[in-house]
Amino acid sequence: MGKTTTFSVDDQGFWLLDDAFEVWLCYLVDAAERIEADPWAAELAEGWRSLRHCPHLGDFYRDLTDPQRRLLIAVCADARRHAVEGGDVPRDFTRTGKDHVEAVRVLEVADGCLELLSGTFPPDPPGGAWFLGTGGGWAVMPVSTSALARPRFADF
Repeated sequence: MGKTTTFSVDDQGFWLLDDAFEVWLCYLVDAAERIEADPWAAELAEGWRSLRHCPHLGDFYRDLTDPQRRLLIAVCADARRHAVEGGDVPRDFTRTGKDHVEAVRVLEVADGCLELLSGTFPPDPPGGAWFLGTGGGWAVMPVSTSALARPRFADF
């Protein structure tokens, strides 16, 4: 398994594998660049382009305005459509040790992002946090029950 990172919106989020996130970031950059004359979309694209080189840092959004949230949802939906069309991504596109990054893994990440932004993301499972991007559907990453050891997305 590869390294993990997080994606969160306000105080909710999920863990995911770096390689699936790296591919998702590329789709996001392309989608944001298709939006003309929106300075925030251009800013998002630049941030995602930089983050692609350090995906382990994760991505988070706090205090989004309604227009920002709508724009992010539109960008994510467009990126997801292109990920479906793109299929599996060849190894030379990513820094993984595998032959390719499976599209199903990227789509799990896309769906998690869209659910976070739309407010339909489920609460954390008992004893863990959601883990996406493995290709096996919604998995649970066990975490310590200690309040100090439990990752809180509000702290990222």
